[in-house]
Amino acid sequence: LPICRRSPPRTQMRSLLLLLVFAVTAAGDLLYWSRASNWNNPENWNNSRVPCSAETVEFKPPKTYNGQNLPSAFEIYLDADVTLKKLVIPRGGAFTLTRGRKITLSTASTCKDEGLGAVTDKSVNSFIGVQPHPWNCVANWRKSDGTLPSRPPCRDDSVIFSANNSYSWITIDKDITVARMGWMGKAVSGLVDIPNAGRFFYKTSPSVDLTVQPLCLKSSPNLCTCHASDCSFYPTTPPPTTETPPTTETPSTVFPSTKSSTTKPPRKTDKPTGKPATGKPSTGKPPTGKPPT
Repeated sequence: LPICRRSPPRTQMRSLLLLLVFAVTAAGDLLYWSRASNWNNPENWNNSRVPCSAETVEFKPPKTYNGQNLPSAFEIYLDADVTLKKLVIPRGGAFTLTRGRKITLSTASTCKDEGLGAVTDKSVNSFIGVQPHPWNCVANWRKSDGTLPSRPPCRDDSVIFSANNSYSWITIDKDITVARMGWMGKAVSGLVDIPNAGRFFYKTSPSVDLTVQPLCLKSSPNLCTCHASDCSFYPTTPPPTTETPPTTETPSTVFPSTKSSTTKPPRKTDKPTGKPATGKPSTGKPPTGKPPT
């Protein structure tokens, strides 16, 4: 007798597809971006420490870095009360304080009370934490336990840019695809809109794209590669970062399900310079998970 094989119902096919998406996503690693332009990170100051009460604070973002012209927009995040001698506000960019925090100007002549007796009111501490950091440099990523990964993110990996941070100039020089991406506590999906002079991302070539796609599309094999670690954008070997991933922000809080997220990627906030990007335009709106101002 002939054997009749019925096609599985649509509901079963849909469930099978979701399981397949989850299986592919779960097979990858979870990596946290570890470079942030936060005030309280000592690496972001030219005196290798956060400013003390007798110092003048300046913000002088570099115009070029390793031969690359840089945009002027940047963001600094502050989650602590600080006391300074003088604050020179930068032109352009954003200065974000969490609710209830304050900046106080003092008349102190030294920082003796803070254990820095040799620092006087003649000292200037400049913020330098706005230099670019390449996506494909493994030194800029951390595992959930704070250790270095063996490679930058691949197509099946999940990446998280943690909330309550600020980020400046994450450089993209190759087409990149990841399975999931968390930005400021929200899931991002689709093609991330990166202008040539972006607020958060900086394309070294107008034709490269960053795509968040749970499944690697066979029709786009150029998006399916896993690049080797490349730290050549740094003039010297990047120093080990003192920042560690937050323990409170987990995949379950950023990615509530395996279905496509409705939150869209960061949008352009500055006019691009040079040639326009040739990637597909993003249809989303900026994420709403920014720190309160």
